[in-house]
Amino acid sequence: MTEPQINGAESASAIYERLREQVRTENELYNQRIIWLISMNAFLFATVGLILQAKFGRQPVDAFGDPMPYVQTFLDSFLFIFSFVGGVLSYMCRQLLLGSIEAREEAEQLWEAFKIKNQKFIDDNYYPHAAGGKDVKSKTKNEYFKSENIPCLFVGTWSVFVVIIFAMIGSRVFS
Repeated sequence: MTEPQINGAESASAIYERLREQVRTENELYNQRIIWLISMNAFLFATVGLILQAKFGRQPVDAFGDPMPYVQTFLDSFLFIFSFVGGVLSYMCRQLLLGSIEAREEAEQLWEAFKIKNQKFIDDNYYPHAAGGKDVKSKTKNEYFKSENIPCLFVGTWSVFVVIIFAMIGSRVFS
């Protein structure tokens, strides 16, 4: 993005509104992506729960009453596939969220640069920060509890599932 300029056709108010609208749009996209991430992971966790119920529930037997060990391998494969897909989806969503954050920060930086360059046209009381409120950067936030870290939590959880699945398969193969 290039820094906006005041000319006869565009006033400080119009530039502010354009940047503010970009921030609003990025916030909406960010929220939709978080909701999508949580919904997809909820679906995948529920599916994994059903697979685990089948795996550790009553052992399947064939028509003659003999155990069917290949079913366990089949269930392990599905556990691995769903865990891998969950991890990849969460990682991809993390990248999308970072893109939204970067776009929002760029709009905020453009407003700050514009404000400094055109102080005579801008009243801070009339034009709060483009990100919303005054002096947004002064708020301290805990780095661990930001919403942008939710995908990392899911990636970590799915990674633990993959390790557990490999341990289960290894213990069955090597025992």
